[in-house]
Amino acid sequence: MRNTQKNLKKVKELTVAESVKQEVIRHLREEVSLIKRIESEEGIGWGELRNFFIEKLFPNQKEEEKQAAYHLVSHVLTALYGDQNTGWEIYKKDGKTWIRLKKQRTHRE
Repeated sequence: MRNTQKNLKKVKELTVAESVKQEVIRHLREEVSLIKRIESEEGIGWGELRNFFIEKLFPNQKEEEKQAAYHLVSHVLTALYGDQNTGWEIYKKDGKTWIRLKKQRTHRE
């Protein structure tokens, strides 16, 4: 019985995580200017994208929510553009982490 309860809890957590990811993808697709920046040669700062997620999903901005938004960045980019280093990449600019597409791919519809 305990394993069943643990498994149910994990399924619920995964369902919530997927739901949050889909919600932030919806918000991002509505922000054409951010999509254009992600898809530009220069890309966008990781922190700027994270802050957008925080603004849309976590208005209270608790520390654990900020961490969740930080981790959402890679999951959302992978969902939209494919795997890191195949569809999108990370690079450093002025000591900060930036994101850009590889070979100018555009998001999946």
